[in-house]
Amino acid sequence: MPTEPMPRCRLWLSVALLCLLAPLAWADGPSEAAREAVERDWARQEYALGRVMGSRESIDAVIARGRALAFLLRAEPAAADLLALLRATEATLDGLPWDATASPEDPLIAEDGWRLVRAAVCGAGSPLDGGRERGHDYTYAGAPRSPADGLPTRLVTVSWDPEVVIYRFTGLNAKAEYRLRTLCGVDAERSLALAVDGQQIREIVVPGGTVAECVEALPQETTGDGEIEIQVRRIAGANAILSGLELWSTEPQCEPAERERLLACREITAMEAPSPPDEALDLYLRARWAVRGLLFAHPAVEFDRLLFVERQWPSGNHQCAHRVGEHQTPGANLCILERLAPDGAVTRLLPSAMAERGGVGRPDLSYDGTRIVFPYAAPRETPTPYPWAAGHTLYDPLNPADSSGYRGGACVMYDLYEIGVDGSGLRQLTHSPGSEDTEPCYLPDGRIAFTSSRDGRLVQCGDWALVFGLWAMEADGSDPVPITEPQDTEFFPSVMNDGRILYTRWDYVMKAYNVIQQLWSVRPDGTDARLAYGDWYAFSRGPITMQEARQIPGSSKLVAVGAAHHNTGVGPLVLVDLNLLRAGLPGMTNLTPEVGYPECGGLLDERAGEAVSDLPAISNTHNATGWYASPWPLSEDLFLVSYSPEDDNTAANGYGLYLYDRFGNKELIHRLPEASCYAPIPLRPRPAPSVLPALPPSEDDALVYVQNVYEGLDGVEAGAVRWLRVCETYPKRRHTDPHRVDVGVGSGWDMRGILGMVPVESDGSAYMRLPANRMLYFQALDEDLLEIRRMRNYIDLRPGESRGCVGCHEEPSRSALLGQPMPLATQREPATPDPPPWGAGPLRFEEVVQPILDRQCLSCHGEGGDPDLLGGRMVVAPHAGDLDEGPQHFVSTSFLALLPHVEYVTMNGYGGPKLPLPPYATGSAASPLMALLRAGHYDVRLGPDEWHALAAWIDCNAPYYGSYDDRIVISAE
Repeated sequence: MPTEPMPRCRLWLSVALLCLLAPLAWADGPSEAAREAVERDWARQEYALGRVMGSRESIDAVIARGRALAFLLRAEPAAADLLALLRATEATLDGLPWDATASPEDPLIAEDGWRLVRAAVCGAGSPLDGGRERGHDYTYAGAPRSPADGLPTRLVTVSWDPEVVIYRFTGLNAKAEYRLRTLCGVDAERSLALAVDGQQIREIVVPGGTVAECVEALPQETTGDGEIEIQVRRIAGANAILSGLELWSTEPQCEPAERERLLACREITAMEAPSPPDEALDLYLRARWAVRGLLFAHPAVEFDRLLFVERQWPSGNHQCAHRVGEHQTPGANLCILERLAPDGAVTRLLPSAMAERGGVGRPDLSYDGTRIVFPYAAPRETPTPYPWAAGHTLYDPLNPADSSGYRGGACVMYDLYEIGVDGSGLRQLTHSPGSEDTEPCYLPDGRIAFTSSRDGRLVQCGDWALVFGLWAMEADGSDPVPITEPQDTEFFPSVMNDGRILYTRWDYVMKAYNVIQQLWSVRPDGTDARLAYGDWYAFSRGPITMQEARQIPGSSKLVAVGAAHHNTGVGPLVLVDLNLLRAGLPGMTNLTPEVGYPECGGLLDERAGEAVSDLPAISNTHNATGWYASPWPLSEDLFLVSYSPEDDNTAANGYGLYLYDRFGNKELIHRLPEASCYAPIPLRPRPAPSVLPALPPSEDDALVYVQNVYEGLDGVEAGAVRWLRVCETYPKRRHTDPHRVDVGVGSGWDMRGILGMVPVESDGSAYMRLPANRMLYFQALDEDLLEIRRMRNYIDLRPGESRGCVGCHEEPSRSALLGQPMPLATQREPATPDPPPWGAGPLRFEEVVQPILDRQCLSCHGEGGDPDLLGGRMVVAPHAGDLDEGPQHFVSTSFLALLPHVEYVTMNGYGGPKLPLPPYATGSAASPLMALLRAGHYDVRLGPDEWHALAAWIDCNAPYYGSYDDRIVISAE
């Protein structure tokens, strides 16, 4: 028996050969015993991929995960057998000659027979005691329950925010009774609301310097689904933290599902553990095999055929590279796996000539399970290198709209095709030379949604990359129409349970690299596009982007990949509950905590003021515990995934198909020897969501109303907001050199302009008529036209659409404020934005601000003044922390001289704020220049239009340029 695990490449080859040769040896059909023998031999090798089998840590992890699965599936006959095996395994394990092992603590049993099965300590020494990030989940061994008794605690998952602490327990027994004991000891008086599964059961009032103890019997219906969530909300006092919380039960076999940090630590430790004794290895394999059997017995695995893509994993570590057809490695196919097993037969659907030379992207299966729509990249006649991230070297200053020099690769751009699951009826649906059509999904009404670059837009932070937006077409490829207005790209659409489209959106409305890609949803007709989850997380360390999100059938939750922007779209699996806060971790769980969020090592915690993390810090491209991709949810507990144990996320044949549950059990379904497996989909019919009615065709503008701007504007007095400034961000359609242009100095990449202002009524309402098919955002202004707060993403509206919101930054689940009188603004005709005195459109420093300086300032601040505000002298703009490969653009010296006297948000690279800024934190209201002018500055007397212009320029984040058509090229001078 070898003492070291076999190299991964040899293991994969061995597994693949077993899969290929076994069917040949079974010409008359394999016996169950023969098939099991082969799978056991395979399992022994597969389990060694990236792990040391049989270490104490690895066996502990199998036991913990197996128990959690057994309790979840306790109705299955195999569950009792698995529990018995795991108990025997644990007993045998304790008797083996380990060098320093700590046996798990026995449960605490009270005199009345109740048993302590969960405990959380939130006082000194716990993860909630300083130096930790609010919003993160922590699972920890805890400190003693109280200094006096020294009793040990069990592991528990806690999400902490000053306003609410959420405790999550899983793996509970529906037949057991439970009691909840809470302890709260504080220095100052505190009032807390205690809720179980969303229903408040008690208010706890604790006088300062005392300890309050409460014991509540929990109704069995609260634990009937095996889970319970306990929320503690702050009513008054410093925060919502308890001193301790315990869950007691009458069920002696109610084991905790030890998740999150424990499993992460065990998995990582197991990789470095010494080789185990032979007996331990045997224990490991027997336990793992038994867990595998129960996992595949899950009721959600009611199919035996899988659709997947065979391909070489993309090599481009960039969001804008790995998704495009031009960057695919030739050799890909649509495959059907017959039987969920490593030796299952694989049927390839595409003709060999097509498959051997082209690339295949993410497919979708029709609701009746008979047809497959997929992107295919045909071979390029003369293959060339793909020129990603080198676009500026190909720039033609005489023809900035020309993209021909930016194209290349072994394949051409994706077009969409359709084929039957039996391989018949192959047809091409789109023919769009010069643009990519990809990532299709069937809509409930029979049409097909997809992403496309056919609008000709370019990514602002690197115009070598194409912008994708959501489109829809008829089933035969006819009548393609845009659904959304993309700023930088939208990708990976999927249909939600209610018929809406879920997708990832990337935008740069006064934002830097960090957390720029969030989950959005939209109706198939393009109306009601709104944030679903992820805008300015209430934590700082990721994920930077959530990709390939799919909603779980019959659930408010979805699963996605917490990926890096600069890798191949891989990372940990995350579970998001859309019913919880969209802007904080209580809504999200890392299902694979041994895989941290990639590319987050340099992000700062804006509350602590320093970089902190509770998860492994991993790079965007390499991770010792592997990578996940393309999840397909079967239930809230079980998922199909692509997974690679390789350190390098671009390993060409690294990814296989796996079954993964929320407790951490992961079992291989199938793997190919020479290629990766991607995008698993059960090959079966599935219910189609309801068809949402479409907005009738219209040429009209859109109508937008705000019920009360003060909802979400904490600390702003009623009546302070008098106007909403309607602003616009513009798409990039031409190339520049440098290919990433800062519109000023550290003021972002999105070009901005102003449409005008609309009034806000005394009750906080506003009602306006706005142009459709534009990217618009708002700024709340006071009576002096100074910014109170700004919006940092955009809305896009369809012709004839009516949209409304409750307020500013309110949760998307908030409904209209009930019991309120009809908003004043809706009792009149909608207002049309009143354009600014200098005219609606792009805001340029030279046109809007410099004339004011010339009229009002040059008598003292001309040439040689301090500051020198004389215009007309151009210099190359300094970078603000974002080094570009090419030269920077021109700005005037007067612009640079004025910048230190205004307050704007500096955004470059990974810098810049991620959290919502409080009111009055930046912009004109916080700028020294405006304070100086308001107080009186010698004989300077600005007119109303001049005051308005200066304030608007600052509130648009102090840009120099207003359009990509401005004179920004210096290499052509």
